[in-house]
Amino acid sequence: MPVVLGVGTHRYSDLGVTCFDLADLAFVSGSNRFHANRPVIAHPPRHAGGRLTVPTNGRHRQRERDQAMWALDQVRAWGGVLEHPAHSSLWTDADLPLIGAQRDRFDGITLPVWLSWWGSDRPHPTWLYLVGYDRHQMPAMPLQLDGGRSGHGDGFARWLLELAVTIGSDQAWRYDTQRGSLC
Repeated sequence: MPVVLGVGTHRYSDLGVTCFDLADLAFVSGSNRFHANRPVIAHPPRHAGGRLTVPTNGRHRQRERDQAMWALDQVRAWGGVLEHPAHSSLWTDADLPLIGAQRDRFDGITLPVWLSWWGSDRPHPTWLYLVGYDRHQMPAMPLQLDGGRSGHGDGFARWLLELAVTIGSDQAWRYDTQRGSLC
């Protein structure tokens, strides 16, 4: 079963998934305290990388950026998915592949989705950075285009869990963080 990193991960807790709140973890450069040893679903804070400017002090903004970069490192190390708003500055800050680009050196690829596909009443364009993703194992997307809000977050969470499970089934892509290269 995957592990979830994020803020406000109650949807996953309700599904019986182990969750870690990014605000509670100690972010020490080079820390060896966290070992997921399974695929990660990361929902880092959106304020530091989003297109909309949210009034925050510099220290708070830097902490959120550090949390996002740390979560990205975990996805690269263990495989999984990082979810963030479309056009987030995280893509340029971390040199993530853009939509349609080749896989990066971590075997990562960017997939665009719309939260309206899971029943959100607004489009919410979202980008997913996937490491260890095999397009032949992609779970079916529900595409609920009616705009009904009932349970859209749970549906998206369940779909991301299914996706992460397929990523965890093939560890051949595994990134070795100690050597800094693909295994």
